[in-house]
Amino acid sequence: MAVNRGRALFFASALGVFGWCGLVQGASNLTVEQNKLARMEQSQENRLVELEDVENEMLAYEYKLKRAQESLSKARENYQQSLKELTVAEREHKVAASTDTERALHKAKHAFSMAERGVDSRNRRVEIIEATFGELEARLKESQASVAAGKSRLSAQQAQVDTLVKAMLVQAE
Repeated sequence: MAVNRGRALFFASALGVFGWCGLVQGASNLTVEQNKLARMEQSQENRLVELEDVENEMLAYEYKLKRAQESLSKARENYQQSLKELTVAEREHKVAASTDTERALHKAKHAFSMAERGVDSRNRRVEIIEATFGELEARLKESQASVAAGKSRLSAQQAQVDTLVKAMLVQAE
């Protein structure tokens, strides 16, 4: 009888240990999944910060683009004005050639070439800003897609953690 009781106690303790190990294993899985959830939340926060950075950079480039377009518009007006002045100086020099008209013609040609360079450089600047703005728009779309995908992965992970918690509660009862 004592032998049977000893075996029974041994088997009961073994079952208890294995049952406790299963409970610990379940808690371990829960901890692993909670840690994974925390890492995913941090990654999502990083994505949101990146998205905000891109949006802020786009605002800055919108302002730069507006200013560059205004500058280009003024440069074109200056170009048109210098073209008119060059035409007048050429006409006056043809009508009555003198050192004064020659100097005025030389000055008008120089002003015209400077205005031409100004339009070219401002036009390049607008093109560069527009290209950079386009790249930022692509980055914005990519960031928005990344945030949306992260939200779905995050909710799926949260559901998995909730399922493990419920399973542990049922197992504990």
